[in-house]
Amino acid sequence: MPRRLTIVLALLTSLLALPAHAQSAFSLEAELLKPGVRLVAVEFYSTHCKPCMDAVPRWEALHQKYRDKGLRLLVVAVMDDQKCVNPGWHPDRVICDDEGQLAQSMQVNGLPAAFLWSWTGRQLVERGDVASVTAAIERELATLPRVALQVEPGGPSAALVRAELSRSGKLEVVASAAEKKLLDDVRRESQKAGYAENTQCKLGEELAANSVLKVSVDGGRDPRLYLHLMSAEKGCVTAVGAAPWQASRPEQSVAAAVTELLERLRTPPQMSGPAPRPVTKQPFGGSKVEAAKSVETEELEETVVKFASTPAASVHLGDKMLCKSTPCQKSVPLGKQNLTMSAEDYVTRTESLNVTKATKLVDWPLQADFATLSLTCGGETVNVKVDGESMSCPLQAQRLKPGKHRVVLESACFLGVEEAFEVKRGDVKTLALTVTPRLGVVTVKAQNDAGDDLTGTALLDGQPLGEVPGSFKVPVCGKQLEVRSDGHASWSAPLKVAEGEKVRVVAALQKRVAERPVATAVASGPTAAVTQEQVNAAKALGKGVFRDNGDGTVSQTDVGLVWQQADSDAARDWQAAFAYCAGLDLRGGGWRLPAIPELVRLIDGNGVNGAFANSAEVFWSASPWVSGGYAWAVFFVSGSSYIYNATHAYRVRCVQ
Repeated sequence: MPRRLTIVLALLTSLLALPAHAQSAFSLEAELLKPGVRLVAVEFYSTHCKPCMDAVPRWEALHQKYRDKGLRLLVVAVMDDQKCVNPGWHPDRVICDDEGQLAQSMQVNGLPAAFLWSWTGRQLVERGDVASVTAAIERELATLPRVALQVEPGGPSAALVRAELSRSGKLEVVASAAEKKLLDDVRRESQKAGYAENTQCKLGEELAANSVLKVSVDGGRDPRLYLHLMSAEKGCVTAVGAAPWQASRPEQSVAAAVTELLERLRTPPQMSGPAPRPVTKQPFGGSKVEAAKSVETEELEETVVKFASTPAASVHLGDKMLCKSTPCQKSVPLGKQNLTMSAEDYVTRTESLNVTKATKLVDWPLQADFATLSLTCGGETVNVKVDGESMSCPLQAQRLKPGKHRVVLESACFLGVEEAFEVKRGDVKTLALTVTPRLGVVTVKAQNDAGDDLTGTALLDGQPLGEVPGSFKVPVCGKQLEVRSDGHASWSAPLKVAEGEKVRVVAALQKRVAERPVATAVASGPTAAVTQEQVNAAKALGKGVFRDNGDGTVSQTDVGLVWQQADSDAARDWQAAFAYCAGLDLRGGGWRLPAIPELVRLIDGNGVNGAFANSAEVFWSASPWVSGGYAWAVFFVSGSSYIYNATHAYRVRCVQ
């Protein structure tokens, strides 16, 4: 006996009335909100519908194939002779549609009829069949948004954020190895596109196939956790989730921020528009239902019209939605029709349109119902509130409703600034606000091991403050204080000072141990400790002889070395500099961090050789100082070499 016939006979012999709990009310939004659900399919089914019966094995196979990937499949059993029958397998839910009320509300006037929605509320299939639903599921899962995490220090761990996103099941979080590559790709592409982190993506756009979730905590008096989901393709912010930050209970803050982020990504579920009126149709079943659901069989005079607009907009014909977003193509009855196009932040446009057979395109521009605000803060990155909503400065083309607005800059590092203004529709408002750092005072004194006073130089976060001993006004958000004195190892320590506070610091510097000068590079290898005398000997050899290879590398022909032409494009601490060179995939790999006697030969008093792309000032070498915790670096602008704390972050140029 053929397998299909066996399945159908088994189905017909097993049809039973469903229990009362299967007849509970249907809520599409509740189904989409369930954890792990990415797609919801609804099939309207009746035993009197032969195509429905023939499709039973295909629906069951589809459910088994994709349920672990987020598909939730619901079967609506349309009443058959006043009996609600089971389809013969186990979908996620069977709904008994008493006398076809649900079918009527969704404009189902014939079977088979199936629908599909994504978890964001987009309708992917409208009154289709198992084939169209299968194709749409495969397309949607193939373009499922992949999210890489970019977690800033001071907030939750990446593992905690990843776990919460995985629990929701709505977004695909890529593994950490892939995250690094994706983030590098995003940086490169966004720089080409003029990326601005605070630029909002167009409303109604689908989620990007690749996105970056930036996780950060805004300090201040009322710390908040922010999740910025940014499109890798377009370099704009898709949505933002925020929650009060509780360092002692980070899992609660992360859960609340993820919940808000997902809410902002969702839209009200798109429901079907009017169903076309067919000449013939497959009936629902029993006579009472069929009589209640009968549809006129005459064919209406219609024409297919393509709708377009700038920007994308929803289209309504009278009080019925034709499509959620333009461009779209729909059948429209001939004659005079009231057409409306609307988009958020734009003026709704309604006109009476005489639709004829010649009407093929309706393309309307919509007038902006907003002004834009661009804001700079003197080159500083500070937190800003626009009408009470937290954002980041600088802002570029931030949309505002016409009317009065207030901008407030609040920061633990800077004095508050406030600006009130009024804008009209279409205005382009530009504000350049100057922020003033909150200051304290630090008095610095240096001594040697014997307690004798020394003279030297003080630096804060690598920037000179002045001569020691001395008193200096310093920003309260300064981090690392450093003191240098000739003949002594550099001293550094974290700096903590409140606004208006006076702090006294005594730096204890250790005298350097003199060693015999060496005229050549260190014999024991590029990671051996190097003295000042050895560095001077290497400089005395003069700048090397270089040749641009045209493949991102430069050969130093006098010693047989090959150099990376560009640099790391990001600052790293000393240990991370080694890892960067070891992982550099350029010309087959095999790169290392250069020793200080090698690195100093790239420069002279006029700076770095012209064969190199130079985008920074200070570069790490692989050579440690004779005392632990410090390493040599080269100041490429002046040609000087210095000893820095290994925890500082500088650029890297690798060598083979």
